[in-house]
Amino acid sequence: MIDDTKLNSDDELFLKELETVFIRFVDSGKEQFNLEPMNSYKRRLAHKLASQFELETESIGEDKERAVLLKKTPQTKIPTSRKVKLPRIDTGHETYYAKPGVQIVLRSDGSFGVPWKEKDGHLIDKRVVHDGVFRIRSNQIVCQDDSNW
Repeated sequence: MIDDTKLNSDDELFLKELETVFIRFVDSGKEQFNLEPMNSYKRRLAHKLASQFELETESIGEDKERAVLLKKTPQTKIPTSRKVKLPRIDTGHETYYAKPGVQIVLRSDGSFGVPWKEKDGHLIDKRVVHDGVFRIRSNQIVCQDDSNW
């Protein structure tokens, strides 16, 4: 249960996956993060879960593209009851190649590649790779011009 909302097993699984995304976001250097588009019920669950992390949220987009934008606040933290050790997705100096200008996504299960509209899963990071070369470092897509290349 989250607040007063009774959850079925699919909702529980959704929240567990979303929690992983939130923890990785809070641990990252990013100040804001766009969740993938979702229906109004799942957005409501995302807003409620975000309040436990003391994240600011905003619904953005229209119709089927409506999503939740997460923003860190000075009070943002991982709730004590949710502190779990998450695997860090980091392939070191392994270099990957993509068509220049294509968007690459990093999913919470560690897979990465171009986004799939019908099956994106929960994304940790997404980025347009302008020069066609990237690495996966500390749960982020890193390009050659980045300081952590």
